[in-house]
This record gives sequence, C-alpha cells and structure tokens, in this order.
Amino acid sequence: MFLKCSIIAQGQVETQLQKAFEFQNNKDYKSAIDEYLSFLVTDTFEQRKPMIFWRIGNCYKELDNKEAAKNYIRTAINFGQFDFGYSKRRYSITLADYFLKEKAYDSALYYLKHAASFKSIRNMCGSNNIYLRTPFYHRMMLAYDGLGLVDSAINCFLPYAFQEGTNLEGTEFSAKHFAVDDYHCKMMDFLHILQKKYSYCDISSDVRKFTDTSNYNPLKVFEHNSCIYKMNFSLKLRDYTYNLYGWDEHCYNLDTNREAIRKDLLEAATREIKNSFIYQYFLEEIIL
Repeated sequence: MFLKCSIIAQGQVETQLQKAFEFQNNKDYKSAIDEYLSFLVTDTFEQRKPMIFWRIGNCYKELDNKEAAKNYIRTAINFGQFDFGYSKRRYSITLADYFLKEKAYDSALYYLKHAASFKSIRNMCGSNNIYLRTPFYHRMMLAYDGLGLVDSAINCFLPYAFQEGTNLEGTEFSAKHFAVDDYHCKMMDFLHILQKKYSYCDISSDVRKFTDTSNYNPLKVFEHNSCIYKMNFSLKLRDYTYNLYGWDEHCYNLDTNREAIRKDLLEAATREIKNSFIYQYFLEEIIL
C-alpha cells in the first residue's frame, strides 16, 4: 500500500512539473513560477532542483525582473555539490552574461572562473570541457578587458585566434566551426584589444613569422594499420607565446616515406595558419 501511494504521489509531482513546463512554453511566466515553487515543496529528487531554480530564473528574466532572475540562477548554481551534465557551468555562464551586459566585470569574471571550477559526475560526448571553449574565453577576455587587465585579456583568448573551438550557441557553422557572424565579432573584439597595446605594424611583423616552419614539430601519436600524426608548434606574438599541441590530425600508410609525411604536415599547418582570420586580417587586409 505504501509503495502504491508513493507511485501515485510521484506521478502527481511529475504532472505538476509538466504543467509548469507548459505554462513556461506558452509564455505564461507568472503561472509557471507558481507551479515551479509549488513543485519544489513536494519534489524529493534533489538533483533536479537546480534545474527548477534555473527555470524560475528564466521566467523572471522574461518578466524583466533581472534581480529575481539573477537570484534564482545564483541559487541554482550554489545548490548541491556536483554539476550534473554541466548544467551549473551553463548557469554560471548565463549569470556572467548578465554582469557583462551591466558592465559589472568583476562579478562576470567571478562567475566565469566559477564555471571552470565545477567538479562533474558525467561527461558529454566524451569531452570534459564542452562549455569551456571559444565562446567561454571570449567572455572572459571581455571581462578582463573591462577591468583594464589587457595582458590577461590577450593571453586568455590568444589560442582561439588560431584554433577555433565549436560554438555550441550557434546553429549555422562556418568551416571553422563558428557561426559566421559570431566568429567575426569575437575575432574583431580580440584584435581591438590587441591593438590597445601594440601597433598594427608590430603585430603584422610577428604574424608574418607564423609560417616559419622551424617552430613546427610533427609528432606521431598512434601506429597500428596506419600512422596518425599531429603537429606541435609555438607562435610568438609580441610578448606572448602560444604553444599549440596536437594541431589537426593526419593519417598515413605505414610505408609512407617519413620525409614525405613531414613535408605534407608542414604544408598543411602553414595552409591552416594562412587561412586563420588573424593572419588574413593583418596580411591580406580583410575588410568586413
């Protein structure tokens, strides 16, 4: 009898949650908030509560109550120890976005660093940094720059001037895995910050040296029926050195001449550098 009552009670709770979802999807945000708050009282599944606080925060955001929205998102972040499915990282990044828009850069930086600190109990697609790629470091760059920490801003984003990560927030992607407009905006932000410290001519001089293959080091990473090679190399841009490990991946037959492999890898790496936005901007004079 007790088990039957528990199943019935749980079913009622789930129905209540679905009702809250429907209110939110239909943009009846006040009713959704009431249902979510009621649901929090009856639900016993602790792992789900951060998501509910997050949804309440989103409802308040739609009602243009920014302070309530931030408070509930903050509650979602601080509830419990673990980050289930990287949700808390996403919540922290959302809260950082609020502060970036308000130009509260110290708070934005705090929540971005907070996002990077979470322990996780589950990987998504085998990657443990899926929410810590280019869009994330672009936000961090803006926060550092807003605080006047230009060196930190440049160092933060420098790797992504050459190796653009997947933009999870976009739906249309370029060959570089960015939403095209988003990619240009991020890069232009970086180049604007870079030119706060260095002249156009100085940067162009260093960028021209990126194709010097003496800094390139092809590395065999796997051999079975074929050989897998990746490229390691370093790029120097004024006071900053970027060491790139595992650039691209190339597969060769076991009987392929080693020198031929090296030549092919060097050509591929040089081609990638020349195709990068920063190289073309300074040496090809891109006009957006």
